[in-house]
Amino acid sequence: MLYPSSWITKTLLLAGIAVSSCDALAIRAVGDKIAVTTSKGSVSGYAGSVANRYVVPYAEAPIGARRFQDPVALSAFKAYDGSGLPPACPQWSIDNISEDCLFLSIYTPTGATSSSKLPVMFWIHGGSFYAGATTNYGLDGSELANAQNMIVVTVQYRLGLLGFMKNDGLRLSGNYGLKDVIMALNYVKTEIKAFGGDPSRVTLAGQSSGAELIKTLLVTPSATSLFARAILQSAPLDSHDQTIAVGNSVGVLAASYLDCTTLACLKSASVDSLLNSQAGVVYSAQANQIAGIRVPESPIRPVVDGKLVTREFRSVVASGQALEGPTKPLIFTTMKDENALAISGLFAAPIPASDFNGDVALFFSERADTIINSGLYDPSLYSGDDATRLALTDVGTDFSWTCANQQTAINVTAAGQTVYQGQWNLGVSYTNRTNSFTAFKAAHQDDIYAVFNPTSIGLTRGQSALVKEVQARWGAFVKTGSPNSASYPTWSPLASGSNLNLLVLGNDTVHGTSATSATQRTAECAIGSGIYTLV
Repeated sequence: MLYPSSWITKTLLLAGIAVSSCDALAIRAVGDKIAVTTSKGSVSGYAGSVANRYVVPYAEAPIGARRFQDPVALSAFKAYDGSGLPPACPQWSIDNISEDCLFLSIYTPTGATSSSKLPVMFWIHGGSFYAGATTNYGLDGSELANAQNMIVVTVQYRLGLLGFMKNDGLRLSGNYGLKDVIMALNYVKTEIKAFGGDPSRVTLAGQSSGAELIKTLLVTPSATSLFARAILQSAPLDSHDQTIAVGNSVGVLAASYLDCTTLACLKSASVDSLLNSQAGVVYSAQANQIAGIRVPESPIRPVVDGKLVTREFRSVVASGQALEGPTKPLIFTTMKDENALAISGLFAAPIPASDFNGDVALFFSERADTIINSGLYDPSLYSGDDATRLALTDVGTDFSWTCANQQTAINVTAAGQTVYQGQWNLGVSYTNRTNSFTAFKAAHQDDIYAVFNPTSIGLTRGQSALVKEVQARWGAFVKTGSPNSASYPTWSPLASGSNLNLLVLGNDTVHGTSATSATQRTAECAIGSGIYTLV
């Protein structure tokens, strides 16, 4: 079964993934080399003008007999040249891919030494669990490391079927990508001191499905000692990790597309055939053909297997249970127009109001009547000739992101966590997106540049101010657990459902200044029971 490149491109856009043939060239390896001595051996890196970069393997290559196996700790080596860039893990739309892709990119301020004890931000990229890489646009950590005098680490982990396929009948346990991230965190714990980092001050940070992985790590016992705090940006917390039954059904379907009935067949399958099978699985999910997976969700994701992942995050939060391990300060942020990117990919032009009810039922079947009958999203309430797409943008933003994050923050606060909640009203268009529907909106992915501040991107006055504030607050959080800097107004933790202490980033879009609000989408988030209506 073959899938045309146009369908794959549309699927990536729907998943909130920017498609570019140049993604792997966003960071360029040039310049002089430097070296660090780790317990595994000597690692040379690239000496940049504002920060140094080391690209290091954190596990043995998951190739050959190690395909569809848990990651294996890296063996010692005499010397490793980490001055270049890593290939991306196998996926669509990137040319430089390889199964030998388990690398960390470590960015250190130029003056860092093994005794610096700098705080560490560990970034997990997004991409719906089947796309993304540390070489994606905007993920060069040099400027952020330099601006905040901290270590920035970006991680690659196995994606798609190679990273998450479960099939008990073929002895595939799944969760390989999640296990990769845990092994990478263990590497940071033991080795980051050599690069100038403090292993006791590691902050997880991630966007979209990267933030979803953090959500899962927050209820994973073996990971709790590996990080001190976490930042979750644009986590679609309406989605949940899969049950064993659903994970197995996805794995059985994938194996059938490959005509494989044995593990040996899967291990010998070509990367292209695996990606084609994966495309079939994604297509089936979006055609509403896989029980237990809603249309907007990726069918590739972690599984609550009872061994590594022992509890499902949403169930934990909904029941008022505590997260795993000692309490950790958390930041949850969402974009004001989060769903605009997906809507623009699904509907390239304005659509009639008569389509609204059917589209809501397609994407939110279990709560469609409640949403529609509320009258809060009726296209007649929106001005202009694009009212229906605007209404669908708000529905998806509220129920996949805004209200789900808000209710999660309220519940985990009640369970003893310290949570800072934020909303981005201003962003920086990702990869200079020219889509007219997303123009002047704060859409999915538009927070990435605002964190990393790639110098090749031209910024408005407001965006420049936003970048400075976000980097200052994120830097303070990584260092101390509080996102407050003397230069900006106090951001207090969420107090209650009626006093969210929401920080609206870029509230003044012209000047880029932020403001606080006690409430957020109160009437909309009161519809049904938020993220907990899906059984």
